[in-house]
Amino acid sequence: MKKQLQLFLRKWILNPDRRYVLFIGISFGLAFLIPILGWNPLLLLWIVNGCLSYKEAKSNSIKIFNAVLVLLFGVLFIINLFLGFLALMQYFGYFI
Repeated sequence: MKKQLQLFLRKWILNPDRRYVLFIGISFGLAFLIPILGWNPLLLLWIVNGCLSYKEAKSNSIKIFNAVLVLLFGVLFIINLFLGFLALMQYFGYFI
């Protein structure tokens, strides 16, 4: 199982062209599930993609752009979790 996971990582995740196709397909599928799952899985996918793209970037300006995108998606993820927590607390009657 470990060998299959390593093969998958090398073949699909660490190869930028295949990762692009894989992440676009997953993003497309998650876009239809936003009413059920919310934005968090999609934001996490974009954060992972931004981190991997940052690692592969050669130019400093591209690295800065990827870092800003990761920071933006990270902030959106945290805000979304916090708002979900507040909604859950209000649902259970902890807030008025």
